[in-house]
Parts: sequence; C-alpha cells; structure tokens
Amino acid sequence: MPGNPKSLTNFSAPDVTFAVSFPLHGEWTKKPLAFKPTLIFQQSQ
Repeated sequence: MPGNPKSLTNFSAPDVTFAVSFPLHGEWTKKPLAFKPTLIFQQSQ
C-alpha cells in the first residue's frame, strides 16, 4: 500500500500528495479521501 500513494503522487498534482500523506496516518483517512477526488476534478477542468 505504501508504494501506491507514491505512484499517485507522481501522476497526480502535488496537492493530492498532501491528501495522500494524511491517510497514511490512518486518522485522517476519511477526510483526505473526500478531498482527493475534489482536487483531481479541479485539475481536470
């Protein structure tokens, strides 16, 4: 699993990096999950 977030960070914007880093802790897994899709959508537009 730790290898997955790194790949996402590479293909995604740096903003997603902070969102993926939070879930790694396990406490903010739910919050960042909702932000991840939002950040990707903004970048797509």
